[in-house]
Amino acid sequence: IAKAVDHLWDNVERIDVVYICSNADIARQNIARLNIAEEHDFTPPSRLTLLPLHVHGLTAGRRLNFVAFTPGTSFDLKSSGGMAEERALLWRVLKEPWELKGKSAINVFSHYMKPRNFQYQCDWMDWQDIDGEITKAFLKRLDRREKEEKKAGRDTLRQRYDRLRSVFCRSDAAVSKDDEADRAGLMGELRRQMAETCLEWLQPDLIILDEFQRFKHLLDHEDPAGELAKSLFDYSDEHSAARVILLSATPYKMYTRHQEAGADNHYEDFMGTIRFLLN
Repeated sequence: IAKAVDHLWDNVERIDVVYICSNADIARQNIARLNIAEEHDFTPPSRLTLLPLHVHGLTAGRRLNFVAFTPGTSFDLKSSGGMAEERALLWRVLKEPWELKGKSAINVFSHYMKPRNFQYQCDWMDWQDIDGEITKAFLKRLDRREKEEKKAGRDTLRQRYDRLRSVFCRSDAAVSKDDEADRAGLMGELRRQMAETCLEWLQPDLIILDEFQRFKHLLDHEDPAGELAKSLFDYSDEHSAARVILLSATPYKMYTRHQEAGADNHYEDFMGTIRFLLN
């Protein structure tokens, strides 16, 4: 890290080091080793979609910044609805441009949470300092997507929300499984748009994957989570390109016995690692 910082110091205005580990406990154990800056604060391990709540230090003129993520919650968005805090942040950002008013809006964004409890989340979010730069970029991304969807003759995200608002007009409304799936799909797509916005904003210089064998699906570009992570790994601008460090004592499965034919194959695992390293 010290050599990378020394190399970049006179070439870039802000140096961002992204640390990806399998869980928050590992991140906390390694913070002291990673942080070589005079400031000893470290952006806490968080979901990528919650970055607007944690980046104030990065926009305050600091030259060297550390950001940590856990891959299961930052890149794998299969859970669609995510956690309440993510949806409350989306609700806060979209409240004015989408005119989110009344109980029907809360019912849509609450997902499987009780609307009354989700309202408390939204009230709390109203008092938080949300990064304006990421918010503007997110809304611009949604505008571009809306134009593309209209041109292709598809329902826009806003139109999907307006339909769901009429379906979930009451907290006790009887809804179909298809309507539930549509709501989950809308939340999942909004989370993905926020995640992609945050990745573009990060401008990473050095990316460290610690014990990467625990989340090797991020190295597979055909995996949905890997496709999202690829945009992070491939980041570049006019000054530099992101560099990726893989840390592991067991970078691939070393041995597979004959009776483990159905298990992970050590040769395929080895080749997958090599394919990522050699691009």
